[in-house]
Amino acid sequence: MGNSTYIILEKHGQLSQILVDCESKLGAANARRDDLKGFSRNIPTSKKVFKVVPFTKDINPCSELDQAVAILTQKLQGIAKLNQGIAELDESILAEIKAEKRRNRNLIMFGIFLVIILGIVLFFQSQKSNTPVSTGANTSSVMTSKINLGNSNSDNAISGKSNSSATKIPIMTSVSENSTRDLILGTNSEAQTAWENKIKELEDVAIENYSDAERSIPGKKLIYTIILKTSEPLLFTNRWCATHGKTLSINKGHIKFSNIIFDNALPEHVFGYSTYQTNSGTGWMCYAQFALIKSWPSGKTILTTRKVIESLIDDGQTQYSPGVLDREFHVTVG
Repeated sequence: MGNSTYIILEKHGQLSQILVDCESKLGAANARRDDLKGFSRNIPTSKKVFKVVPFTKDINPCSELDQAVAILTQKLQGIAKLNQGIAELDESILAEIKAEKRRNRNLIMFGIFLVIILGIVLFFQSQKSNTPVSTGANTSSVMTSKINLGNSNSDNAISGKSNSSATKIPIMTSVSENSTRDLILGTNSEAQTAWENKIKELEDVAIENYSDAERSIPGKKLIYTIILKTSEPLLFTNRWCATHGKTLSINKGHIKFSNIIFDNALPEHVFGYSTYQTNSGTGWMCYAQFALIKSWPSGKTILTTRKVIESLIDDGQTQYSPGVLDREFHVTVG
């Protein structure tokens, strides 16, 4: 309610009070006049010393006040109607705001529902296609989807018998090309021959060169970077050494060896094995298991040698706490 409304109300109240007072006084004046009329009739004409004005009609001096109060009352009624219209408009606006909020909430819920449905559809599509996706910056190389063991069988893989054909591992080299190239492993006899002929190992051509202290920290992963312009045969070797043969034998009983390409363990039948002494028979005793990689796919391939130390061991020089020793080889061709 505006200030003008309060002013009108205030004036209306004041005038109404004045009107009441005026009508009260008017009533008293009319009563007094009637008394004077009666008194004048009882006085003989010869003794009248004043002239009584005849009252021909009632005089109402409050009529103008009455009209002013009526006008103010009409204005107040108009203001009341205006306030009622404003209240109805406010209710209409409030109802529209509530309806808009409901519409917005429904739209948000519908959007969330669509995102969930889209996520489910994409998940099942990716499961169907079994297509590897790289989320890192290097999108040109991704993980292999499976290992193809060629003509090998489970008996050969367990017993370590030689297989007459090389093992091929399909590697997805590029998401954009949507093509695969094979990483080709030699047989265990070919790996043995390569070992005897001193074919280079991955560590020999790596950029990094770690100290003995760095190599002996369980839980620390050592990364080796190998850059090849063209594919060439290399030995993938996992070894353990100790000061004496007996110590080496004891250590091996507490170590589990595994060899991994991306997330896949390489089959045992491709590996050759050797126990040898360094420095032409005067050094440490070592045990090695090795596979010959005859051909590399273009792009990046990641291989890991892993040794899980199950209890505290001593190689004759250094103690090793239980833990995992990983060496990860990042081989890029081309």
